[in-house]
Amino acid sequence: MRYIQLFVLFFCVSCAELMAQTPVERFFAACSDTLIPVLPVAARQELLRLSHEGAEPIVGNLFGMPSRIVRHTDSNLTISLTPASQLELQSLPTDTLPVICMVHTLSSPAAHSRLQFFSADGSEVRGMYETPDLSRFIEAPDSTFYLVRRHWAKILIPLHVEAQWEAEDYVLRLRVDTKGLSHEERQGADKVFKPVRMRWTGNRWEFLDNE
Repeated sequence: MRYIQLFVLFFCVSCAELMAQTPVERFFAACSDTLIPVLPVAARQELLRLSHEGAEPIVGNLFGMPSRIVRHTDSNLTISLTPASQLELQSLPTDTLPVICMVHTLSSPAAHSRLQFFSADGSEVRGMYETPDLSRFIEAPDSTFYLVRRHWAKILIPLHVEAQWEAEDYVLRLRVDTKGLSHEERQGADKVFKPVRMRWTGNRWEFLDNE
């Protein structure tokens, strides 16, 4: 009887802890290892436990490198997976249940982010995002340089766009990273690009000023 009581108590405590987690925490703790292969489920759960207890949220990953939480709010969880990669999870409101936006950024040789969207059960949600039109990244066009700028935009934007959620609610900032380019590429891309900021409104994206 005592063992049954202990099991029931443990089960209730576990359920209470699960219910207390935010949608972004629940997704991070339970999503498939195929989504975050460098950080298995047990390591992810340990990161959350350390963060909630006020300890330094850092664990070893499968590469033997440290992974750490660098930002943790009710709607955002940002993890430095390795020195060259970062994972950011942002909970987005919709008309039904929240959707989790996963931004996986590799920083070498130049930063590039991949965006994916998932429902609470881990199913991928498609059609929520596409890279903005090239013209939004180009500084105010002029008659002399617009064609040159658009040429570099076509080359660089598909490969070197870094995405990051700002502290302001539901604002995604996109920028073209030129640090890994060759000398010739940097000359062509100099002062060409501006960041693009987008806010998720609950059912669509709206573009914001860069002020």
